[in-house]
Amino acid sequence: MKRWYIVLFACFAAAPFGALAQTSSTMTDSSNVILTRVLDLAEIGFQNGVEFEQLSGGATFFFPTGTRDAIDEMSLVLDYVSGQTIPVERNLQVRVSGQVMHVERIDGETSRGRIEIELDRDAIQSGFVEVGIDYAGASSESICIDERASGDFLRIEPSTRIILSLDRAALDDVARVADVMPPRKRLVTVPSTSADRALSFALRAAAAYDAEAGMITFESGDSDSGDSWTSTTIRLSSTETGGVGGAQVSVTNTPKPGLLFEGKEPSLGFDVIGSPWGPLSSGATYRIDGSRSTQDTITFADLNIGTLDQLVTGSTTFDISASIDAFPVGQIPMGVQLLIAAARSVNGQGVTASAYMNGTLLGSRPLDNEGPTWMSFTIPAGLVVRDNQIEVLVQRQIEGGSCRFGPQGYPAQIFPESRFILGKAPDPIDDFFLLRQAFGNGLDVVLGEDVGAQEAMPWLLPVAGAILPDAVVITPQSQIIAPVDGDRPRPFLYVGFQAPAGADAKVRFDQGRVEVRDNQGSVLFNGEMLNDVGLVQIVEVNGRSGLWLRPGAGAPPAPTPVAPLLLDRGDLAFISSDGVQIVTSTRRASLIDVVYPERFDAMQLIATYRPWIVGALWIALTLIVIRFLQGVYHRAGRGKKS
Repeated sequence: MKRWYIVLFACFAAAPFGALAQTSSTMTDSSNVILTRVLDLAEIGFQNGVEFEQLSGGATFFFPTGTRDAIDEMSLVLDYVSGQTIPVERNLQVRVSGQVMHVERIDGETSRGRIEIELDRDAIQSGFVEVGIDYAGASSESICIDERASGDFLRIEPSTRIILSLDRAALDDVARVADVMPPRKRLVTVPSTSADRALSFALRAAAAYDAEAGMITFESGDSDSGDSWTSTTIRLSSTETGGVGGAQVSVTNTPKPGLLFEGKEPSLGFDVIGSPWGPLSSGATYRIDGSRSTQDTITFADLNIGTLDQLVTGSTTFDISASIDAFPVGQIPMGVQLLIAAARSVNGQGVTASAYMNGTLLGSRPLDNEGPTWMSFTIPAGLVVRDNQIEVLVQRQIEGGSCRFGPQGYPAQIFPESRFILGKAPDPIDDFFLLRQAFGNGLDVVLGEDVGAQEAMPWLLPVAGAILPDAVVITPQSQIIAPVDGDRPRPFLYVGFQAPAGADAKVRFDQGRVEVRDNQGSVLFNGEMLNDVGLVQIVEVNGRSGLWLRPGAGAPPAPTPVAPLLLDRGDLAFISSDGVQIVTSTRRASLIDVVYPERFDAMQLIATYRPWIVGALWIALTLIVIRFLQGVYHRAGRGKKS
């Protein structure tokens, strides 16, 4: 089976705001400063690289390089590992912007190789360098030889990269810096900044820059030393300029360019900066306004997914991503209707299409019609999660050519008229991913009196990245306010060591000593161990659903792109420096039992002595049955004597 990859990514697109302003800040001593910026496959989403086998495969990557004006030199370094079991002829072709730049013959058994190519700045098109890779080979002149016999493979390593030498003096514009800045961000605030201002800004930055994958940290000072530009400093000023609702973003006057946010609503600056993936947004990732009205369907075109087209020889897979953020608030996909067309073979054979949702088979349908055909599949509610993946496997029987010609591929397409059927979502209080969707309507953030913003930030950033959509509207509040009659209640995010007043929290810390046990009664957390971990819990206060984050006393989470902090299903999670320790649902079949040994109410007493109580009840029931049977026996005996 051939494997082909066409790689397109996009983040949120830039949005115009009348009250926003971008300014530039040039450096007087930067005329001779050259910065090195490395963009590798891991950065654009391929932490494990890509792999091909059976003497066939290809991939196309888009590296965001920004404008060519700031680039002094540029080169491509391609690392690969290959192997085979029998001698075969193999080659690797590298294309840049559609032109063949290098052809490499691959010899021997398992080996490593590196290809280095100097690139001209003209290779940049619309802020990207397109790099194509084609892998091919043959084991015999006879086409009847099975290509699987070679046991070959070729893996393009995630260290494959484009190296940019950037002229610091040319990076004097916000758009230029945003297009090429490293994905890792360092958030720095001025000490005089108010807690509410810093908190709302940090939450928005965490949501926009993937804090759940460790892409943003809260620090002080500038630790990015050397010539390599590996992180971007984002500074929040205490200056409230720019008018009502305004934000001003400028380039910092530092050796390595950073961004300075000012104004009364500095978070709006994230919208005007946008993303370097904007020109490719029609191909893959999307964002839907969470406030849109309720509807019955949402098409692939609404999600900026165009026509999907592949050649099918034996089998091929169409991958379609659908985040919960893509659907209107309060609705989830209950089904998918695919409009598919596939060409018949020369012998009139059609194909079979099988649809999967997050790895679970939804159904399979034959496709024998000459034109486009609708195929409907039901999606069980239990399959929907935060990041959903629809896979459509299209298969056809390979038809040989009597050893005169190789198998022929025929086109198959999925059209943008395909659509998701929407239904009412469960209550946001049930699962983290549903609460994330509810945050699309905005949220109130409340900082408890028992915790400071500075100490909570290392815990808050990764949790905010995991639970908040990218373009969330954040409003600081001093307390959780009951909703007004007729208004849609906004969810909240509460940060504090104690549960918010009136919350129906499963785990509390105002009832004395706490023990968290599994279903067999073994203690999982208690005492200092429980105090060290962080607690993330969905609670309800005054008719409003929200999230309670209790920072731990131990080391905060340290997520990475390979091991991100994900909060998906469940409503209670314990987190630590190792990530999510336990996540469970307290409203369904809970995996834990929370015990308060110092609280002796009826339910606590029953929970503590449950085995003894059950045993005593069985003994009492047994004695009652024995006494009853004895009475029956004695009455029967007296009846016989009489």
